[in-house]
Amino acid sequence: MKEKRTTIQERITIINEYRAMRLSKEEVCIKYKITIPVLNEWLNNYERYVIFSSNFRSQNNAVKSILSKATLNVLIGIPCSGKSFYAEKIAELNNAVIISTDEIRKELTGTYEYLEHMNSTVFEAAHCRIKEALSNNLYVIFDATNTNKKYRKKVISIAKKSSAKIIATVFQTKIDVCIERNSKRLPDRKIPNEKLRQWAYQSINVDRTEGIDEIYYV
Repeated sequence: MKEKRTTIQERITIINEYRAMRLSKEEVCIKYKITIPVLNEWLNNYERYVIFSSNFRSQNNAVKSILSKATLNVLIGIPCSGKSFYAEKIAELNNAVIISTDEIRKELTGTYEYLEHMNSTVFEAAHCRIKEALSNNLYVIFDATNTNKKYRKKVISIAKKSSAKIIATVFQTKIDVCIERNSKRLPDRKIPNEKLRQWAYQSINVDRTEGIDEIYYV
């Protein structure tokens, strides 16, 4: 069965119909040409969809008012908090460019595995790509943990020099949810649970004094 691409709002509508009409999963899958595993995934992510859908609308309206101006959206959160999923949906809505340190790491080393000696090279590449994209007045989503204020300073400085609007999107996903998602990751993307817990207990401390124009919490 060939599944058509669906938006977050369409998934929410389908789930609401499934629950309200008390249809069977089979009936819903036949009607909307999806598989039961896909429907189960949507059901498991329903709360995230609702939260993200609301945030998408507010961010999308903000973007529409500054179409001619470069924008940098810095995603901030520990691994498995939902940043990459969110980035893809925001990018679809705003025709944005995603610059991901994970994907750059895979591009340069052939693996998603964190390699200490490559970290500086990965971030240098990310910063160069962000600078180039902003110079072309694009909406850029920087997908990295960005939990350390000192490291955020560099990318914010790049955006300031490009006169870009700077948005910070902070992910407050519960650690138990992150650990569950981590267990389903491919081997080279898994992170020791103890490290995830240590990360979660660190204070992010994001505020406008860093040069950020808008802060969203997910």
